[in-house]
Amino acid sequence: MEVPGARREPGGRPERPQRPVVGGRAATLTRWREALLEGGVSGLKIRATDVVDEERKTLKSAVANLVVDNELLRQRTRQMEEEKPFLRWRSKP
Repeated sequence: MEVPGARREPGGRPERPQRPVVGGRAATLTRWREALLEGGVSGLKIRATDVVDEERKTLKSAVANLVVDNELLRQRTRQMEEEKPFLRWRSKP
């Protein structure tokens, strides 16, 4: 019986499916599992540090903006005091 899409050996016979090596399959699966778990843990560590770095950058940017705003306010205050140095608020009696 002809199976459509079946792979053939060079002699024209259908290719036999390869069987796993007896005794080696469990060990291979265990190694793959351990490698996958190690990779997953390291991937989580990398993501965690990425999140921390991203948050650190955001906070540094916010602090930098506040510093610039404060400096501009100080300059404006100095400028206004130089224009009218003796202008003070007085309470009414």
